Amino acid sequence: MHLFPNKTTGDHLIWTHSCRETRHRDDAWIGIRWWMHITLSFCFNVEFYWLGHNRWLAFDIGTTDDDPGFRVSIGIWRFTLHLSVESWKLFRWVRRCNLGFRTHSGSIWVDLFDDDHGSDSLKGKSLGYRLKYFWKHGVHFCLPIVDWLLGKEVYTKGEGEEHIAILPMPEGNYPVTITLSTDTWVRPRWPGVKRVKRARIVPSVSIPVPGKGESSWDCDEDAWSNMTCAAASIPEALTHAFESTIRDRFRHGSGTNWKPVDHPCPMPRTGSTDAETAPDSEGENP
Repeated sequence: MHLFPNKTTGDHLIWTHSCRETRHRDDAWIGIRWWMHITLSFCFNVEFYWLGHNRWLAFDIGTTDDDPGFRVSIGIWRFTLHLSVESWKLFRWVRRCNLGFRTHSGSIWVDLFDDDHGSDSLKGKSLGYRLKYFWKHGVHFCLPIVDWLLGKEVYTKGEGEEHIAILPMPEGNYPVTITLSTDTWVRPRWPGVKRVKRARIVPSVSIPVPGKGESSWDCDEDAWSNMTCAAASIPEALTHAFESTIRDRFRHGSGTNWKPVDHPCPMPRTGSTDAETAPDSEGENP
């Protein structure tokens, strides 16, 4: 939407635009983003997300990442609201910092005027050095409440048996080794045990995917050589590996038409024009 056009230059004094955010896995609509610009020097932004990260409670106030400005974020359970205002003319004197807290993974994460400078170790430093560092960069720390109360979580990798299977892809078949196991997580002062059935997938040769293309160094063809996922059977593990690979190819490549060039398939498909071939219920070659 554009308001108050300048008849001489054709520019507008106020204009707005918006977009919807979706989740890559199932294209579910999970967020709305809206901007209002006043000339080129002022921007107001509202973002609302649901079904996002599972954070019970979060509040954060600080400066914006791009142009100078301020932002406020409020999160309750799986709902998050972001408000921000940016203006180079009004806020160019503001230094970057964050003030707030977040609760997730059984811990409270606190920012006290933190400027994202990094995690320089203050161990063994003098009190004067620590005060100077805090004054310049602020501080970020974590309070592991659940670990203090119930003890640190201990992970145990379960014993599993290796299985040889075939992972079919559009360009051909890849022999893979799949190890099924039941992994556990326990806490010293908690009677319950968390058990997860997992599959570790290791192909005989790396399976190609396109680079993300976010930087100059990740535009070329990439590949994955091992994968761990939640799965209770060989067909479930093969299906997860297939869907994950196709999803990355579709997201970062040219859709279903993307074909690997630098990583030849050990068992190429011949005489077939199928764009995609998923593993069947038995996990065999289609």
